[in-house]
Amino acid sequence: MEGALWGLGAAFGFGTGDFIARFTSRRMGAEASLLVVVALGFLGLSLWLFWPGADLLQKSDFRGWLTGPGLWWSIASGVANVFGLLCLYKALARGPVSLAAPIVAGYPAVVLVCLVPFGFVPGPIHLGGIVATLGGVIVLSRISEGEAEQQRQSPAATIRLSLYSMCSIGLGVLFSQEASELHGTLLSVWGMRGFGTLLLFLWLCLHLRQGVSVPAGIRVALGVQAFLEAGGSLCLLISSMGEGRPLAAVFASTFAVVVVLLGWLVLRERISPAQWLAMAVILGGVMILSVAPPM
Repeated sequence: MEGALWGLGAAFGFGTGDFIARFTSRRMGAEASLLVVVALGFLGLSLWLFWPGADLLQKSDFRGWLTGPGLWWSIASGVANVFGLLCLYKALARGPVSLAAPIVAGYPAVVLVCLVPFGFVPGPIHLGGIVATLGGVIVLSRISEGEAEQQRQSPAATIRLSLYSMCSIGLGVLFSQEASELHGTLLSVWGMRGFGTLLLFLWLCLHLRQGVSVPAGIRVALGVQAFLEAGGSLCLLISSMGEGRPLAAVFASTFAVVVVLLGWLVLRERISPAQWLAMAVILGGVMILSVAPPM
């Protein structure tokens, strides 16, 4: 029961935060809004990690992480994760969110597919989850393209960005798992967010001629977005330290449902029965993969 609650907390945080990202990315750009979000999340994790009374720094083997291979895995996960989130924010800004979110939610299948060349042999349950997830992504993309052609709109850019995001976030998870195996989950997530923040900051310094300014009309929304994203990460982090980890992962995978429902209710996005079915197949595949992780 506790794992389910942490998972639902993560799903609500990620889903609602991603939905808000549609509006903040349109107002100030996906790169700038993502920098604020990941920087605030990194700051929150840093306060937790370095809090004097928590004793988490010693338990997390910070010195070993700083001088060992876990550092390089954290750098790789930070680059992959921030690129995936950037593509997600751009896809959500273009819309429809009911197309972007379910595709990106299929990233667990990418993780397992990437493990195959390294000796992982998927069993029947894994194969079923992979086929359902990736098959649902393909079907949803085709259905959306067909319906958009009838309305003389093109979702091709949204689909392409969502696929980039799905693959990149999957790689980020894979790399962070390697760091986590060596030095623990907390340092893995902290390093991933830290190097992601640094990469975004450097990229903006090189490509923007003027500094990042936050429009007054979205400052509250951006703060709420950062809080929800950091809260979602925190819920997953806490759940990974307990016995309810598999159940938490299953419920956390429903973040796409939160985004789709908000798009349907708030933005009045039209979702056909065939699209609902394809999204259900993707979600079912992700849940299967969450229940049966590779050993």
